[in-house]
Amino acid sequence: MRIRRATLADAGAIRSIIAPYARHRIMLPRPEREVCEHIRDYFVAEESGRLGRAAPTGCCGLRVWTDRCAEIYSLAVLRRFNAKGIGTRLVKTCLQEAARLGVRRVLAFTSEQTWFSRIGFKRIPLKSLPHIIYREKFIRGERAMYLDLRRPTRA
Repeated sequence: MRIRRATLADAGAIRSIIAPYARHRIMLPRPEREVCEHIRDYFVAEESGRLGRAAPTGCCGLRVWTDRCAEIYSLAVLRRFNAKGIGTRLVKTCLQEAARLGVRRVLAFTSEQTWFSRIGFKRIPLKSLPHIIYREKFIRGERAMYLDLRRPTRA
């Protein structure tokens, strides 16, 4: 398995990976057009298939809001590849990219607080978020979590 930056050729696969989670209202749907518009945000995990061709098995986006704040979004892994560490590797890749860019704090809006806390994220009150981010979010049952990149993360 390898993690790489997404390309426009991955847009349909990204939409397909996210779709089952969106159908079950676990995450917001991402139409292919929207994925294409934000393709620079995405990383994909891929596995070699039976014929040696690599196929995306997971995705994750990193949206940079300011030098102080970025957001991890659309973290999804094909169900048959769950529990193989793909989600963790995708998030850590996004965190490395955020650090490389000089972002101080990374947010995640999630119903999976326990999973994100294992990586080092902590809960944060919604009202303490920058106005532009709070205004953009429609959150149902999700919690805001953050990771301060100026402090060491958990391995």
